Amino acid sequence: MVNSIEDQILSELAGFASDPLGFVQFSFPWGEPGSELADASGPEPWQAVLLERIRDGLSPNEALLLATTSGHGVGKSALVAWIILWSMSTFPDTRGVVTANTETQLKTKTWAELAKWYRLFIGRGFFRYEATCIFSTDKEHEKTWRIDMVPWSERNVEAFAGLHNKDRRILVIFDEASAIPDNIWETTEGALTDSNTEIIWAVFGNPTRNQGRFKQCFPGGLYAHRWLSQAVDSREVSLTDKSQIARWIKDYGDDSDFVRVRVKGMFPRIGSMQFISEELVNEACLREVSTHLHDPFIIGVDVARFGDDASVIYFRKGRDARTYPPLVFRGLDTMQLAARVAEQHSYFRSDAIFIDGGGVGGGVVDRCRQLHVPVFEVQFGGKPDRADVNADAAKYSNKRAEMWGYMREWLSIGAIPNDADIRGQLTGPQYGFNGKDEIQLERKEDMKRRGQASPDVADGLALTFAWPVLPHVGAGHEGPHPELVETEYNPFDMVKELVEEHRVGFSSSVFAAGPTQPGSTFNEVCTQAVTANGLVTTTVQLVALVTGQRIYVCDIEVASAGAGSVQLEYGTGALCATGLTLLGTLWTTVAGTVKPAGNPFWRGQVTPVSNALCVVPTGTGPASVTVFYDQY
Repeated sequence: MVNSIEDQILSELAGFASDPLGFVQFSFPWGEPGSELADASGPEPWQAVLLERIRDGLSPNEALLLATTSGHGVGKSALVAWIILWSMSTFPDTRGVVTANTETQLKTKTWAELAKWYRLFIGRGFFRYEATCIFSTDKEHEKTWRIDMVPWSERNVEAFAGLHNKDRRILVIFDEASAIPDNIWETTEGALTDSNTEIIWAVFGNPTRNQGRFKQCFPGGLYAHRWLSQAVDSREVSLTDKSQIARWIKDYGDDSDFVRVRVKGMFPRIGSMQFISEELVNEACLREVSTHLHDPFIIGVDVARFGDDASVIYFRKGRDARTYPPLVFRGLDTMQLAARVAEQHSYFRSDAIFIDGGGVGGGVVDRCRQLHVPVFEVQFGGKPDRADVNADAAKYSNKRAEMWGYMREWLSIGAIPNDADIRGQLTGPQYGFNGKDEIQLERKEDMKRRGQASPDVADGLALTFAWPVLPHVGAGHEGPHPELVETEYNPFDMVKELVEEHRVGFSSSVFAAGPTQPGSTFNEVCTQAVTANGLVTTTVQLVALVTGQRIYVCDIEVASAGAGSVQLEYGTGALCATGLTLLGTLWTTVAGTVKPAGNPFWRGQVTPVSNALCVVPTGTGPASVTVFYDQY
């Protein structure tokens, strides 16, 4: 009885050898209650048209060439799966290859969709599906009756050169064919020469590039006369999200290149939708550059908006965006991120900090300003406002596109880390033009919908180009910093001279070690104060070292959140990392106090020459520490 049912199914399938549309309608549980297809009645109209073209054009005397462009979400991968199963099921010893623009696309989209339809297929028992191929379960035919998933490689085109299968059937499918190199096309075409053989070559994809072999398959192209082509508009397919399409049209414009490619299935007016080329990025990864002492040190801060996004602090000094790798954070709130920005500014004495102020980024901007960190808020969706006297210069639709445009120009002379993730983020965004012929960069949300990672790190680098920052003497850099402002007259000079006169009487040991004796009548006046807020248990640098100078501490105030301790320490390097030494003594803290409890703070503590000053909270930790000091 089992053999009888299998024989009946096999006979039915064989009857569709020249009718792929009938095969699809017969082979899957369309409309069956409880099945995955309970609410579906069959192929979309455009899918049916292509299946009918196969039916009408199939011949052992001439290869059938089919080319299809489409917008997003039209059911292209499903159609590819049907064609694979039809070709395998209706002609013994069918052979074929399936490839795509990337191995990821091939594995996670094209081949994964085949797994779904194989599971629903009435004749799945006749074939075996595996991670890289589908083949006959007949042991005598498993090597000759098969279709393989083959990632393309320009260095290894042999996989596409051996597609001979005389007197039988050959199937070749290119998915996202716009990005497949021309030499793969040429190698494939040269292999499809067997006589008396049914040859089907079907290519699909979004029309992202206005050049190459895929473009030449369509009207106006060099090979258009040989290919049966069609363009599928996402708006005409029942499967698509019409509300999302409406948002795209509203955001980008009905006749923008973005909508032409992603919705209408039409080629863009320009050569490529990729905003930054792989070649430009690869050259920047390998380029060695030098910087000038006066080049400004700029920090860009991209603030995470969604759960899987990252917040990024990116550093650039002139042509160098490689020496200091970007800092990437996940799970930080706005207060924590602002604290990280303040730490980096204190360490590098940056000349400008540009922060993405959209959404939650406004909280980071506000907190940094409370901490007296000089930051500039950047709105990605704001108007482009960098002046360009060149009338032929590119025009941008918003601030983010403008920053990316200036970053793209800089990449021809700059240096970036040779990191695969950064390279992918820089080359990932695509672009189009709005109704004013202004460049409009693809949004992060749209990149995610097509399977691309959010370009958080790339946006961080782009933010360093928000506005020009001029070179100057004493530009920010790592390590000791000279005074940024010098004047002919300083009203505090007299006070400093009096303090120095008093210090002359100190022995060298007291002067270096710190505290004066209890009961000292010394009454110093410090001219500078620094506050560190939001402390928990991590070391925070309060005052950067200046070569040849000491830090003289007059007093300390602590606002504490609970019981714990606080201590001042000195050392060299970032966060006093080298030679960390206690300055004075350890002070205990009690919740709500304004001065350290327990041991009094002896006035007149002094660090050795060329050391930085840090604060180290422990226990519950203080909420803030204010130190009154001078540096001589």
